[in-house]
Amino acid sequence: MVAAKHLLRYVKKTSHISLRLGPFITKDLYPVLDCHADWAGDVDRRKSSGGYVCVLSEDNPLREEPRQSAVSWSSKREPTVALSSTEAEYIALTQTTKEAIWVSRFIAELQTVPITPTAKDATAEDPTTEDPTEESTLQKPATKIFVDNQGVIALAHNPEFHARTKHIAIQEHYVREKVTTGEIEQEYLHTGNMIADCLTKNLSRDKVNRFRAEMGLH
Repeated sequence: MVAAKHLLRYVKKTSHISLRLGPFITKDLYPVLDCHADWAGDVDRRKSSGGYVCVLSEDNPLREEPRQSAVSWSSKREPTVALSSTEAEYIALTQTTKEAIWVSRFIAELQTVPITPTAKDATAEDPTTEDPTEESTLQKPATKIFVDNQGVIALAHNPEFHARTKHIAIQEHYVREKVTTGEIEQEYLHTGNMIADCLTKNLSRDKVNRFRAEMGLH
């Protein structure tokens, strides 16, 4: 009941806040994602909670530049019990990677210039001519994902199993595949600057307000 009242008070005080998209100056938008997990946050079943926030940026992703608006986010209890904080973060990163791939491909489809009938016919007649759609896909920069666990970054780049990670499900190594193909790029970010942190645990009012603003909620 105390938690329910706390939630209602928050909703009442923030009823004037809305999610703002843009305005964007250019059409070159890049998805940037923050990924975080709260290890064993569920005190009853000892399961972890994982979350991510996907924000659009107009420039090639740099953390120092202000973020515009969130377009996708998630906060869920993980299906299995993680035996370490690295495993909890890695499971959360798997879901984040799936979202990163989907959002980046969706944006690429929106930004693709339609092929004229003439160019299409020329491509069909000459088998050596490259498809401009494929070329633009290959030149697309890797989607940036920020994580606050160095072990996760090392695990995503390490092609070998070892005693601490060999129990992790095979599906979680989907992340490693996407790192190898260059579709995603991981970068370390301190927990204090991780906006997805507000989706997995209780934070101070100052942090909630700051992360909320970075998600585009004003």
